[in-house]
Formats: sequence, structure tokens, C-alpha cells
Amino acid sequence: MAQQDVVGVLLGAGSSRRLGRPKQTLPLGDTTVLGWTLRDAEQSALERVCVVLGGAADEARDPVCGMVVDVARVRLRSEHDGRTYFFCSAGCRREFDADPVKYAVD
Repeated sequence: MAQQDVVGVLLGAGSSRRLGRPKQTLPLGDTTVLGWTLRDAEQSALERVCVVLGGAADEARDPVCGMVVDVARVRLRSEHDGRTYFFCSAGCRREFDADPVKYAVD
């Protein structure tokens, strides 16, 4: 029998009227609910991880330049104050890492 790839699907879509923001972007430990889940999936034996975005898609913005990035594909990220930030380029990540307080979102 041929070996098949195992792909993980993370559901990152949805919003919450009661909470006023997408549930997946809520803080959890040192990151967000989605960040925690994505971290676990990346460290697993999965061949690929697919993140499905919808209502939370605008939350995946490069904080330096504002470009929307695909969190399922981007490898450039940094953690600051319990939140994961995603970047379109190494230059944006370097600029953020040099002064995260300047770009951090409340």
C-alpha cells in the first residue's frame, strides 16, 4: 500500500459578536488560540497544515507594512507579549524585531 500524506486543516474562520473579535485571535498563554493550535500542528507529524481563514483573515496583517499574509504559508513570524505576528518579508520581520513595541497591536 502506498504511503499517503496526512494534511491537517485548522479552522481559523469565524467571528464573535459577544467578544467583539474573532475567537481564534484571543490570547492563550504566550500566543493566541490560533497561534497555539498552529504551533502544535507544525510540530506534529503532519505533512502539511492548511489554515482556513474567513472572518479572522484581516487579523493576519504584517504589522510593519500592512500587507495581508497567508498564515498557512508564511514562515516569517515573531512572538511579542503573548501574540504571534506574521510578516511578508524578512525585512519587515527585522524591523519589527528591532522595536516590537512600535508595531505591536493592543
